[in-house]
Amino acid sequence: MTKKNYLSIYAKSFNWAGFFLPKRTYQQCSSLYDFCRYIDNIADDQGEIEKKLIDLESFQNRFNSKDNRDPIIKNIWEIIENYNISLKIINLRDLLTDHRSGGSKGP
Repeated sequence: MTKKNYLSIYAKSFNWAGFFLPKRTYQQCSSLYDFCRYIDNIADDQGEIEKKLIDLESFQNRFNSKDNRDPIIKNIWEIIENYNISLKIINLRDLLTDHRSGGSKGP
């Protein structure tokens, strides 16, 4: 990931609207979006499902180990810890299991 955030690439309207938010709020929204967008990009990749699963498992392992070398993981962990967000909400294992079974969990 470059220093450019995913909001500036994929969500230009929200990125523009973010200028009306306090800087810290915008940065946290951007970090949350980056995390979701990264996972969505894995799913949307044109590659084979096996590669997608490997990429998702790799990301899950880095997430679970709090790999702070990855800015997306570092930033989402800061949000999780600052706001005491339950890991049940961010459960990549369920997402991975759902993809393997061919299902799609709704909200």
